[in-house]
Amino acid sequence: SKLFASTGGTGSFTSSITGLLPGKKYYIRAFGTNSLGTAYGLQDSVVTYPVRPTVSIPVMSNIKMTTADAVASVITDGGSPIMDKGVYWNTTGIKPTGINWGDSLVSNGAGGTAISGTVINLTPNTTYYIWSYATNSVGIRFSTSPVKFTTPTLPTVITLKAKSVWQFTAVSGGNITSDGGAPITGRGVCYSYAGIPTIDSLHEAHSTASTGTYSLALDSLKEGTTYYVRAYAINTMGINYGNVDTLTTLTTPTVITAKADSIWSTGIISGGKVLTDGGMPVTVRGVCWSSTVVPSISLITKTVNGNGLGSFTSTIKGLEHD
Repeated sequence: SKLFASTGGTGSFTSSITGLLPGKKYYIRAFGTNSLGTAYGLQDSVVTYPVRPTVSIPVMSNIKMTTADAVASVITDGGSPIMDKGVYWNTTGIKPTGINWGDSLVSNGAGGTAISGTVINLTPNTTYYIWSYATNSVGIRFSTSPVKFTTPTLPTVITLKAKSVWQFTAVSGGNITSDGGAPITGRGVCYSYAGIPTIDSLHEAHSTASTGTYSLALDSLKEGTTYYVRAYAINTMGINYGNVDTLTTLTTPTVITAKADSIWSTGIISGGKVLTDGGMPVTVRGVCWSSTVVPSISLITKTVNGNGLGSFTSTIKGLEHD
């Protein structure tokens, strides 16, 4: 109880009583004091008018691409029982003035002070504003300001053009241009000669996990084979792939031996045809021969007949005869 004293003397007086709580019953009685003591008037009672409830600003957690968790609380019920409470969100940032039940909200129903809810059906990489709210018999009140948050998405990665391509090895890589709003946990390159590669195909993982450019050596490739290659990046939301690149490993040239022609006792006319260069220019071509072993260019018995693709003719002289 509190004492609100007026000036002395007899007669009517008025007291202004402030600091009362809304929607609460109070008992009141007048009093008068002289040198012999204090006397009280008859007791009266009043009930203050209720006001709209007040709620705390939401706290967000577990923010994902399409969902997020929110918690808040009813600070005061405004002197009238809570009829509904919950969280309300939009993408405009415009504070709502009332509940539209077709809008995005989670209702916790009547009573209690705890507010919580999982915000659902969100769009990745989108900024949202979320308020808590509560209603009583007087009306609805939203939190003084919203919480602003942006949903994460998958990282963005570009596959870099392969370089240093040889028979069995190549160098490839990627450039992670955005982490999608969530920490990068892995990155690398996947490759396949049988179709579009995924992380379940052959792949090489980089030793660091961050945005930016990286490169990796691809080993144990098949020679003369076309591979599909693409970079990948992983964040806490999942994995995303870059554009598909191709590389073709090198191989030795493809050549056929022409049937010998114009044969005489110590020589023949031979030759061949280089069908493919294996991915590198043919620098020398010719014919090698032997009467005792399978001929190869390690022997001195060979001709040199230019370079490049196409047909060529070799004249072989100085052959032994009986």
